[in-house]
Formats: sequence, structure tokens, C-alpha cells
Amino acid sequence: MKKELDEMWAEAEKTGKPIAIGKIVVCDVCDGDFTDSKESGGFIFCSSAYCPKCAEEWLPRIKIIHEVGHIRAYCPEGKSFADFVREYRGPDAVIQYKDL
Repeated sequence: MKKELDEMWAEAEKTGKPIAIGKIVVCDVCDGDFTDSKESGGFIFCSSAYCPKCAEEWLPRIKIIHEVGHIRAYCPEGKSFADFVREYRGPDAVIQYKDL
């Protein structure tokens, strides 16, 4: 799925148009593919999805710098990280490349 997502980003950059990402779920920190994973855990920090492993690694750091308030949502126990992210971003999620 990572390769497919990279191709979508390339298309979004080329066209400037939004590209629907469907059910793809990739950790924004480690690029791990969680699309079909049942693994639970993780959180949304600012607008980035942290998988269970990255959440465990980064939460202590986030606490040290007093940025816990930027965690927007935690994956509920028993829910897969993939389902949590898909639910958080909604059914019509897209990626779009925008120049700043």
C-alpha cells in the first residue's frame, strides 16, 4: 500500500487535485502499512497518525515537551489502528498537494 500511496501523492503533486485514498492507512511517522492490520493502539497528534509502536516511543517525548494537549484522539482499546484512523478522517478522505 505504501507504494500505491506514494503514487497517489505523485499524482496529487502533478495535478494539484484531491486524490481519494480509500481504505489505505499508513503511519505518518514510520510509514508502516496498517491498512489490513488488526493491531490496536496509537493516536492522532496534531494531524498525524502515530501507529501503536510510534505512539509508545513518542508519547514520553511528547509529555516531556508538554505537548500532550496536541493529541486529538486516542485509539480505543480493542479497535484496530486502521479502523480508528479511517473513522477519524471520515469516509471521503483525500490527499492534496498544496504549495505553501
